[in-house]
Amino acid sequence: MADFRKTLESEDGERRAVILRRPDGKFQIDFEHWDGSEVTGIGGLSDPFWRFEGEEVAGTLEEAESLAASKLGAVRRAANT
Repeated sequence: MADFRKTLESEDGERRAVILRRPDGKFQIDFEHWDGSEVTGIGGLSDPFWRFEGEEVAGTLEEAESLAASKLGAVRRAANT
């Protein structure tokens, strides 16, 4: 099972990278973008969500952060980290 490490978000808040440590010791970076469309569910709830864009793997946390920053541009640490 992967272990959450941190989330980096683009300055405009539209894209993010979620960094996880895998059981093999490598770091997986999942890239996502914000989809503001509304999905109506039971009871008429609207549910915007993050949509998966791709992933990369790095050997260290520092490499993972650097790779994420190179793809996102200017980044900020998301509120959940």
